[in-house]
Amino acid sequence: MIVALRFNVTALAIFLCVPLSSFAQSRPPTIVLSGGNRMGLEISRPVRDMAGGAKAVVVVVTHERGPAEEALADWKAAEPAEVIDIPLSDIERSRATFERANIIWFAGGFSGRLMDGLRDTFLPRYVRERWAQGVIVGGDSAGAMIFPTLMLISGPTDLTSIIAGAIQTSTGLGILPKVLFDPHFVKRQRLNRLVSLVLDHPDLLGIGADEKTAIVITGHDFEVFGAANVVVLDARKGTVPRQQNGRASNGRNLRMHVLTHGMTFDLDDAAPRP
Repeated sequence: MIVALRFNVTALAIFLCVPLSSFAQSRPPTIVLSGGNRMGLEISRPVRDMAGGAKAVVVVVTHERGPAEEALADWKAAEPAEVIDIPLSDIERSRATFERANIIWFAGGFSGRLMDGLRDTFLPRYVRERWAQGVIVGGDSAGAMIFPTLMLISGPTDLTSIIAGAIQTSTGLGILPKVLFDPHFVKRQRLNRLVSLVLDHPDLLGIGADEKTAIVITGHDFEVFGAANVVVLDARKGTVPRQQNGRASNGRNLRMHVLTHGMTFDLDDAAPRP
């Protein structure tokens, strides 16, 4: 007896954790992570153009008034067809609106609060599926922090030391399992924080994006857009002994890259390109 099998390619790719580039896509899966404090047209306009230009529909998930207003203003300035504000509390009533989106964006605020509000909704799985189908997904500041599996928690942090186990984390969306992301990076002097976190998790690539700067991840590469810097910390080929929590961390042969607008980076090889 011959049995015909039907399956959803997107679901299969997510379940097997295989590169989605192995499957036919309407456009390559793309994630945009912004360092926050307004994107500017140098970021929002190219992303809009990737998603259909003036015909693009941008859906913005918001949870804090100030960051929400900034994200909505940034997207309206890029002049897509429509910018739609969906408060975190309205997600379950808004599925039909998400179906129209060419860009699904998470505004900043507090990463833990945002992720807690998302966990029991349809949206985490839905965002993964739509991303795999070619819808651009992303966020700024805390809205960008939720995309890795290991998510930094927004809030006060000791930036004066490099201590094992000092950085608070939680579980994010899991679309980027191999990276860590820290926004407002240079402006708020967060190098110590990212170094501490990378030394705690040396198998993950640390990425810090400054304000008015973003990375656009397509496949295994990303490109920098914006006015400032992106810093990449790589301890994967270094020597990082495990330390007891509360003690000073250490490591040898870590690599750091400082990137600016137009530069690209291979996430697999951790190699920058001009």
